[in-house]
Amino acid sequence: MRIIAILIFSILITNVSKAQYLIKGIVYDSLENSPLPGITVFVDSTNETTTNIDGKFSIRIKKLPAKITFAGVGILSRTIEVKSDSNLIVFLKPYTLVHFYGSQKIGIYLTSGFINNPIGGELYISSPYIFNFALLNGSINYQTNFKDNNLLNSKVSIEIVTTWNFGFGLSGYYQDLKLDNYTLNNKFLEIDFSTSFIPFDLSFGYGIINTNDEENRDYTNKGLTIKVSKYVHEPLKLTLSSRILFYDELLGFHAELNKPIKNFETFVRFQQLDAYKEFTLGIGYKFTYIFSDPNKY
Repeated sequence: MRIIAILIFSILITNVSKAQYLIKGIVYDSLENSPLPGITVFVDSTNETTTNIDGKFSIRIKKLPAKITFAGVGILSRTIEVKSDSNLIVFLKPYTLVHFYGSQKIGIYLTSGFINNPIGGELYISSPYIFNFALLNGSINYQTNFKDNNLLNSKVSIEIVTTWNFGFGLSGYYQDLKLDNYTLNNKFLEIDFSTSFIPFDLSFGYGIINTNDEENRDYTNKGLTIKVSKYVHEPLKLTLSSRILFYDELLGFHAELNKPIKNFETFVRFQQLDAYKEFTLGIGYKFTYIFSDPNKY
């Protein structure tokens, strides 16, 4: 009986292994013809790997044909269809200024807060024209209940364009809140890091918050901020981020989920800072503008 069970188990294992295909290959920089390490290779969000220092990779897939996507910081992503379990040679293009000008975006959103500020809107704009080596983007959000509650959020950031597996940027945030007889003013600066060698982006910053409570008492707190963000590949295609603010006498928390749905951009946002809490939904449309020919750069 034990022998029969072992035979049945062996047959099952053999069938499972036959049902999977091992895809191997090497990824090159198309301009320098050199191997690209740290490139993410994935079929979906649950099946991915990374190229090694020599640009080589291997990944198992359940069925053929299959679509495999290659992505990395400073690299234009590419998706290819694989029909057999042969070795692949893949060439990827660096993210140059010509592609960089495709980042000219304007976004317009309607927002609604469920706790304090039910009506609002948000405007987003990005442009590489300020610096030829970096992308400048900014956003401003305003929400209100048309009475005593008002919230203003704004952000300005510079993202440095790289052609390798590392990128960084600088972001500044300003928040002004009035909630009945309570006011809050929060501002902080963060340095952003991204690399294809770890599966998420990191930001570290420093901030100052001023509050005035119902008894007209002023408080000032200073401290550090830490943010972690992660892009989840297809089929989910969403971005998750969370930030913790470690101030002197208070702790703050921000969390956000962004997801495109067909032609629209949507987000869910939660903020908690001192006595203030808000849960916000947003939906809008982001479109591309081009004011000059990027090929002249």
